[in-house]
Amino acid sequence: MSSTQSTTAWKQLAGEILAVKGHDFETLLLPVLRSIWPGLVRPRSLGSYDAAGCDLIAQTDDDQLEVVIQAKGFFASEGLSDSHVSQILASIEKFANSELKTDHYVLVHSRDGRNRDAARTIDAALETLKVRNKAKTVAQWDRIQCLSAIEKRLREMIDERLSEQTVRFLAEFDALFESGSEYVDVIPLQVGELKLNRGQSADIKRDQTAKPTRLAQMLGKAKSHQWTLLTGLFGSGKTSAALHAAREWPNGVIYVPAANVEPRRGEFGTNVLMSRIIEALHLFDDYDVDERAQYQRLGGPVLRAMLSSENSERTLIIDALDENRALATPDEITRFASMLTELRCKIVLTTREEHFRATFGNIDHLFKELSQRGGGVRNMKLLEVLPWTRKEVGALVVKIQRQKPDNPGLKHLYDVIASDQPTGWPEELLTHPFFLRMILDLVASGANPADTRVAILNQWSFAKLARDLRSARNTICPVTDRDAYIDDMEALMERAAGEMIELQNSEIRLLETLDSDRLLELASDIFRIRCRDLSAAIAVTFFNPVTQKFRGSVPLRFTHRAFQEYYLARHIVKQQLEIDPYPAIVQMLASELRDEPAKI
Repeated sequence: MSSTQSTTAWKQLAGEILAVKGHDFETLLLPVLRSIWPGLVRPRSLGSYDAAGCDLIAQTDDDQLEVVIQAKGFFASEGLSDSHVSQILASIEKFANSELKTDHYVLVHSRDGRNRDAARTIDAALETLKVRNKAKTVAQWDRIQCLSAIEKRLREMIDERLSEQTVRFLAEFDALFESGSEYVDVIPLQVGELKLNRGQSADIKRDQTAKPTRLAQMLGKAKSHQWTLLTGLFGSGKTSAALHAAREWPNGVIYVPAANVEPRRGEFGTNVLMSRIIEALHLFDDYDVDERAQYQRLGGPVLRAMLSSENSERTLIIDALDENRALATPDEITRFASMLTELRCKIVLTTREEHFRATFGNIDHLFKELSQRGGGVRNMKLLEVLPWTRKEVGALVVKIQRQKPDNPGLKHLYDVIASDQPTGWPEELLTHPFFLRMILDLVASGANPADTRVAILNQWSFAKLARDLRSARNTICPVTDRDAYIDDMEALMERAAGEMIELQNSEIRLLETLDSDRLLELASDIFRIRCRDLSAAIAVTFFNPVTQKFRGSVPLRFTHRAFQEYYLARHIVKQQLEIDPYPAIVQMLASELRDEPAKI
């Protein structure tokens, strides 16, 4: 038995397998074996498949049998008895004498494998199916072997789906901007180290100068420290670097957005946290609700095992702690970190600089648990992404110019930057990677410089939505007035952002998602028609489903936290709400909007 199978969720499944027989055994196996054969079903009782000893089957696209499962649940205190073997052999003979053929024939029984004579007798009978051309492969699984096969497949699925998610996250991130696929890998970084000594205050040392650093490579190939904390202003490139690290090292880096990773009240422990990570990433949302919940429970210990081997070469990046409303205090951060201490992989946590100051300020308190569990000294690497210089700005402009060599706006901007002259755009926004991307899109389209954050956000977002509208396959209603339609879509995002909040201790915190059914209700109200098509409702917005694999309704999130904050600020100003309870960045945007009401 693997260490994974000794965890609570797997012990529970093993106990259930031991406790059932007959059709109840088939019912129990069906959802978990669908992890291996997604099309697995139970054939109709007393039908031709049942008569041939086929308890569970899956078919290929051309209606041939892919797999036949013979499921035998027995009550017994020991291994297989002679009567059990007789029943199994009779079922094998039924299939051998039928007209059916299959690619794979698997016998699954609920006992252990201690009766080796019985196992050899059954193996011999199974081999006759191959000799008689009834099956291409055959296998006998006792209870432990069955659990091991499920565990192996869940591990493969988690690996595959994590890689798929990373590719999708990066594609969505790149699609935000016309120049999104271009990436500057060397950026200014301040490097430091935090030393934790049991019973002593934390010792923090930082380099006094910035170092041009390949950040994605540093994250993907972290070796010197198990723990790394990456901070920086919003939009400074933390997420971009983390995603590029995950793409460059798909078998080594696991990327997890922190937003929805939240153990429920009363839950604690590493296995629970790993299950919540799988849930937050919606890795199994294409399965039915019950199967999904079971895969999440079983998958947590599997993911933990993947990250807990002594010589683990993996890196777990948990990105944007600031976007998780449950991690707003030092106590909450400490509790979260303590659930990661049993992992042996490299761990990278990222957060906005202001969140770091608010929650990581008391370092002694924050990682007390980390130091106590580890004993002796624990070192943590501290990385801070600094504002870009004109060198990095120029490097990005050059990359984009290669895509658009004849664009006069980009050529002029590069010449001005190279000669160290004013560009007309605010310097602090020009050297801010997130706003720089917007500025470059606007420059390429021939737009004139804007002088504030909200002016750039307003100008760029309208242009982006207009571009999306031109390529939209379907819309909520026929579009006769482009500007009016975009205004309504922005009103939809404002109302949605206004609902994606909650009040905690007199402070308003942002929620990460909104249910798609609720967005459709808001769209129906704004457009005064019944809106049922989710793809039409989000085609010209900054919303994305959290997963492409879903049934029924699905949580939606803004493509970037900055857009959620911007449209929430617009909602606050339009509704004339008091700004004090809202996060600082939302207050700043709302204040700028009130100074420039024409922007909304």
